[in-house]
Amino acid sequence: MLDEMEHYIARNSLEFDQTKREDLADLEDEEIMDIFRHFMDASDKQGFLDTWSIGRRYP
Repeated sequence: MLDEMEHYIARNSLEFDQTKREDLADLEDEEIMDIFRHFMDASDKQGFLDTWSIGRRYP
């Protein structure tokens, strides 16, 4: 699931830095699938990635 999300991000020229990748890689597959569903539903996908990563690093 993580690979699929990364491919989508690359195809759509969204920012996906190493910190974000590490945040996602630390999660269980079910959690990644849940985030991917929320990501796909988001109207601002980059904003979703930015907010999610910041939220994980700085609760």
